[in-house]
Amino acid sequence: MENSQDDARIFSVRIVSMDYYMAPPIPDLDICYSSSQGGMVKEVPIIRIYGSTPAGQKTCFHAHQALPYLYVPSTDIMHQSPKEGTSEDVRKLLQNEGPAH
Repeated sequence: MENSQDDARIFSVRIVSMDYYMAPPIPDLDICYSSSQGGMVKEVPIIRIYGSTPAGQKTCFHAHQALPYLYVPSTDIMHQSPKEGTSEDVRKLLQNEGPAH
């Protein structure tokens, strides 16, 4: 009995297509402040997932708070104290210029 109640809370979609768009953040739903930029966010990415449910209903699901991220292996960055590391170092690494000196 408990499993059927848990299953009722699951939303399942067979994905047919996905895309995204940028939109102003919705308070209490999206992230509205960026500590890395030190200010309010003007736009956030919203992922749209098109598909159908197991019952065959067509759906367009809007996924909020799915933010892009970047992974940079730590072996590629000079080991520095947090105060010494800058966004300039990351920018140079991304542009294949090597570590900033």
